[in-house]
Amino acid sequence: MTVTEFTPLASTIGGVLIGASAVVLMLFNGRIAGISGILGRLFPPYDGADPGGAAAFVIGLLVAPLFYVAVMGIPFAQTVSDDVALMIAAGLLVGFGAAYGGGCTSGAERQPREPDTHCYSDLHGDWLCYSLRDEKRGRRLTMRIAINALAGLIFGLGLLISGMANPVKVQDFLDLAGAFDPSLIFVMLGAVVVTFLGYRLTLRRSRPVLVERFSLPTLKDIDVRVLLGPALFGIGWGLSGFCPGPAITSLTLLAKGTLFFVPAMLIGIGLARFLVSARPSGKAFSVSTSEA
Repeated sequence: MTVTEFTPLASTIGGVLIGASAVVLMLFNGRIAGISGILGRLFPPYDGADPGGAAAFVIGLLVAPLFYVAVMGIPFAQTVSDDVALMIAAGLLVGFGAAYGGGCTSGAERQPREPDTHCYSDLHGDWLCYSLRDEKRGRRLTMRIAINALAGLIFGLGLLISGMANPVKVQDFLDLAGAFDPSLIFVMLGAVVVTFLGYRLTLRRSRPVLVERFSLPTLKDIDVRVLLGPALFGIGWGLSGFCPGPAITSLTLLAKGTLFFVPAMLIGIGLARFLVSARPSGKAFSVSTSEA
């Protein structure tokens, strides 16, 4: 059994970077940085989910290990299970549980979309219409894509530096009766402090930089999804040591277990979205972030 090293400083720095990424997304896009929600936006039903922005964030996560190697000069040390059956099962549990429960980070109900088209009457009384979406894309799309990619890169670097992208380190953190490694406590502390302070300052603004309004969590009821989703997620997380963000970030490291875990996780996310959207109340499907 591999026992990981206690790394309070690196874990704190990684947590700070994760928190900084969350603040960037809230400041510019008014949304929470929930990785399962971002991944979910790559699947239908799209309904204004901005899959392009989600794809940019994911690209940032994938680039992070390459950036890490370029800066640090050494490959990222990672131990991933090569038990194919276990990783597939864990991926399905993590993906389905995170999406079904509203996200591994937090849940935010999808906000109403703005009208795509505005119309006005000209001097001759004729009605002329123009697309707000086209107008906004012309001004803001490039910046939003760049911000998403940057936020994904910062988030991925935080996962790598903190050790959260190393499944064994996560499993040691969960092993309270055995080789317990408390490093991830410092990850949470760093992320929470930065996110708390950053949100306090950001939410004093009347609106985000690139969108019209902040979209904050509105779900308050505790139902079977809130209980079942996290339970399934937790089982998969414990079995594999992976949750959505570290798994995607680790793809470019090409470990055998990761290459089976990620597709299974995406299938789980897609299945959960399908089941929820197929319900009569599916229109209230919650995601971790929508317009990042």
